[in-house]
Amino acid sequence: MADQTVNVEEVFSSEAPHTGGSPWFGRIKVVGFLLVVIAVECALAAMFIPSATETEAMAQAMLAPEAEGDRLPVEPLALAAEPELEKIEVDLGEFHVASFQPLSNTTLQIDFHLYGTILLEEEHIFKELLEEKEQRVRDQILTSIRSAEVTDLTDAGLGLIKRKILETTNRTLGRSVLQEVIFSNFSFVEQ
Repeated sequence: MADQTVNVEEVFSSEAPHTGGSPWFGRIKVVGFLLVVIAVECALAAMFIPSATETEAMAQAMLAPEAEGDRLPVEPLALAAEPELEKIEVDLGEFHVASFQPLSNTTLQIDFHLYGTILLEEEHIFKELLEEKEQRVRDQILTSIRSAEVTDLTDAGLGLIKRKILETTNRTLGRSVLQEVIFSNFSFVEQ
């Protein structure tokens, strides 16, 4: 194997032999090609993009009211005639929760009364399920509150906490009987 060395100065030197003529000729061809492409794009845009007056005329035509004869008759939407099912409120109990926050080294005192809504026709089913699983339901509610972030507790509607409690309560009951949860006298203090 022969030792082959390349002199870097010869490779990048303007005095090195070129095979295509002047080094500027290639650059001029590239710039010329780009100018031709841009000119063609401008010409096509000028031919196909409407002018300001044409755009205004099209907009007015779209916004102008249609002639009376051209309009299709509009029929009012018929709402599905579902009977409104009657809901009642049920008491889920009063809760006093102390939750330690290790990151801030504080304790949250959370007090509230919780109610739920159920369908009137499912009242007896709900009472049976709640009587059977009352302590598990209370435990799930307490767990949901303790796992809540301070930002969830300061939300005016308590939306995330309500959804968590609704989901875990229905899962614990084994049936989606509870329709909604309602907080009453909700307060929390950070100590």
